[in-house]
Amino acid sequence: MSLQNEKQSCAVCGAYLFPEDDVVYCPECGAPHHRECYNSVGHCALEHLHGTEKEYKKIEITKNEEEKEQTSAPLGNESKVCPFCKKEIENDARVCPYCGRPNMSGAFFTFDLSGGVKDVEAVAENVTAGDVKPLVAVNTQRYLPKFLNFFKGKKYSWNWLAFLLPQGWFFSRKMYKAGALVTAIILAFEICAFPINSVLNQNIFKDYTEVALFLTNYFNECIATGNYLPLVFAFISTFGPFLVRIFSGIYGDKIYYNHIISRVKERGESDLMDEEYYHKYGGVSLFAFMLGVIAMNYLPSLIFMLMQSF
Repeated sequence: MSLQNEKQSCAVCGAYLFPEDDVVYCPECGAPHHRECYNSVGHCALEHLHGTEKEYKKIEITKNEEEKEQTSAPLGNESKVCPFCKKEIENDARVCPYCGRPNMSGAFFTFDLSGGVKDVEAVAENVTAGDVKPLVAVNTQRYLPKFLNFFKGKKYSWNWLAFLLPQGWFFSRKMYKAGALVTAIILAFEICAFPINSVLNQNIFKDYTEVALFLTNYFNECIATGNYLPLVFAFISTFGPFLVRIFSGIYGDKIYYNHIISRVKERGESDLMDEEYYHKYGGVSLFAFMLGVIAMNYLPSLIFMLMQSF
């Protein structure tokens, strides 16, 4: 079980073997394996090399030689430093033998949560990316580059979620005032459709073709009698919410940028601890998101039903 394993790797997974590891050795060639790895294949992983010139041979390295190698190994094409555990490993290793992170084609695969923006870079006056990151918390790789562009003078960007679900997105990012304002505006546009809906509810239709025919005749009659108010209401209720979505998609990120910067500057006036402050004002609230989606989908219908009951 515990033999001297320095500089030996498991024949299956390639990870370095340490004295505390449960190691088994091939009875024929002596190749070391983690016991779990050996059991997974059921035999020596180098069985196909037995009896050949490439058969496994244990390489003995003295302590002095190992120390010399560790201090003199160059950081070039043959070795590199793992960006996670900061230990030196072979450049062509499949995984880091110390922390187990994958090494893709000789280069570690990493995911930059800052989107290429350094924590010390300014995203506003006296505000750095490191200051806003705890408040953004989620999807920082998307928002930090946009914040940097806004600070450099860009006026707008595009946000699909803010376009498709404006109330849900504003509420989820804890911009409650902006979310309430957007909800109120869209609701006002939706209320403009109530007169048309009342007329439709007084009739029974078999399919949408009959609805379209009825509305065509209804609007033609309004034009003939000079009553343009139903047309205006229908136009506002149809295109008003869509325009709000377009505005939210274009300027949502900029509004969020201003919101986060103001929260960072207000941090010094708050008595809350950092963790409490970031939890209260930063990150994403799924509950608030669902509340905004429910308000968008059901509040107009609920108000219409209440108005019909009186």
